[in-house]
Amino acid sequence: MAEKLNRRSFLGKGALGVGALALGATGLTEAAAPAATGDLFSQINHAKNPAKMTPLEKKHVPEITVPQKVKAGEPFEVRVKVNHVMQKGHFIQWLEVYNGDLFLARVDLTAVTTRPEATLTLTLEKSAELKFYEHCNLHGTWENSVRVHVA
Repeated sequence: MAEKLNRRSFLGKGALGVGALALGATGLTEAAAPAATGDLFSQINHAKNPAKMTPLEKKHVPEITVPQKVKAGEPFEVRVKVNHVMQKGHFIQWLEVYNGDLFLARVDLTAVTTRPEATLTLTLEKSAELKFYEHCNLHGTWENSVRVHVA
């Protein structure tokens, strides 16, 4: 017996079918279709060994420049940079910074006309782990963190 579909369920089922058809018909390579490589989009990605990063990790793990010690309540600069291309079809969409789980800032980026780097001025009252995230439109979300000591 045929299933009766309302507009919403038809669009939902139709979108899945079209997406699967488009992916199968394009013949995408592993580099162009990272979802096919496994789990880049199902997790937050990290460098497996920060001392010996793979080429993929080098292009995606945020580089962080921050003073090792800061004074409580006084502003200090934090710089985050990603060594990544900014082409129309492959680029970093945004950068975010957190103090532990507390959201601090987000920088949205545009392909071609922006660079994946930012300098932010922060203040801390106590020592904290700052977490930096970047999102690549083809290779998912990547994280790096640094401990900042407050004197």
